[in-house]
Amino acid sequence: MDSLLAATLAAVNPAGWPVRRIDRPGPPPAADGPAILIIPDSNDPAFDRTRRGLVEIGVIGGPHPVWIGATEPPPLPAGDNGALVISFYTRATRYEAFAERLRESLDRQGVGYELIGLDVPGTWEMVCAFKAEFIREQWGRTDRPVIWLDADATLVAPLGLLAAPGVDFAIAKHGGWKFSAGSILFGRSAAAEALLDRWVLRCRADPLMWDQNHLDAAWADVSAAMPLVTRWLPPSYFAIWDSYDAARFGPPVVMQHQASRGEAGAGRKKEAPPPQPEELRNDRRNSRWRRGDESRFNGVPERAPVSPSLGRQILRLAEGGLPLVDIGCGAGDLARSFPPGSYIGADTRPEALLAARSAMPDRTWRVLMEEYPFPAGGSVLLLDLLGQVGAAAQAEILARAAAAAPRLILCDRPGLAEVCTAAGWRVVSQEAAEDGRDAVVLNR
Repeated sequence: MDSLLAATLAAVNPAGWPVRRIDRPGPPPAADGPAILIIPDSNDPAFDRTRRGLVEIGVIGGPHPVWIGATEPPPLPAGDNGALVISFYTRATRYEAFAERLRESLDRQGVGYELIGLDVPGTWEMVCAFKAEFIREQWGRTDRPVIWLDADATLVAPLGLLAAPGVDFAIAKHGGWKFSAGSILFGRSAAAEALLDRWVLRCRADPLMWDQNHLDAAWADVSAAMPLVTRWLPPSYFAIWDSYDAARFGPPVVMQHQASRGEAGAGRKKEAPPPQPEELRNDRRNSRWRRGDESRFNGVPERAPVSPSLGRQILRLAEGGLPLVDIGCGAGDLARSFPPGSYIGADTRPEALLAARSAMPDRTWRVLMEEYPFPAGGSVLLLDLLGQVGAAAQAEILARAAAAAPRLILCDRPGLAEVCTAAGWRVVSQEAAEDGRDAVVLNR
């Protein structure tokens, strides 16, 4: 047992329950008393059945991830991590009154906090995207862990697990899978800092995406790369005021009053939440991520610069099917050939997308999350992408393209049109493009 796992188990197992390792998938082991259970290689779906019968505690990321659970809810860990509660609210909005309720609840619990009123312009989504920036800045100003609570929340009981030591990150999963970014702990560690930085990067690259979806993706990125210690908080830490089942989940700790429900009527809430496929839900129920070697875009090189002549050709082919959704847009130089409003650049690399947004802020840029559908448009462009991935990824990309737009523009090495027709696309036109490519227009 390595030192990080031993330290994590000591933190989450204050009662000293026996620790059992599960190396073979199957039904959960028969309980002959309370115990902590660990499953190495926690990204293996073969263990999903085993996990379903246990209480989920957390997961340690990295190349050799470990899932941690228990036969029953363990006692609250001893000690106090000394965390500072932080939050901000937008001034001259409905959130001011909610923030005062939060302040009163924190005072009643005797909790130290920083609750700050700010003027943050933009839509509700853009204000939420600023949350990552704010938390990162406050985390950098202190040497304490920080606990974010939404300004429209109230703390109705002691901090409990949010104040427990020994983890890098703690969050509740609403419905057992969906990241609930209303109550979050970030510890004092390099892994916690990496998670914050990745969250900030994703929110900067695409401030229209909901911040909790960016946090989910950042968690997957970082968990795949390093041993991030995550603690899953029970539902009582994200108790929605009008639907929380206290008889089932116990007394609430953090009550969420969800002032955002009024933002759509006020015209400030623009984006609908992206559809979350069942595959993603099942992954998160089981603390799994898909990154690294399992990435659908693993090994795809950065796109080479697009010449103005190729840009003009693609614009011509896209006429009548705008906006064009450019999958794998990279630095986004193709956008220069398209008028504002007629182009959507999408890429899995937030670093490239942030550079593109900085250079051309009047274009639309969206972070492409592997687990989510492509942005909707009039045409989908696959430029030098389909030939870079395997057959399974080709099929999935083409299926997502079909759900996003009625037209597909394929600009790649010759012969790939047959892959598209086998997936249900119909060739409308085909012509030569520079550097030996074929430019093919297809419809469903």
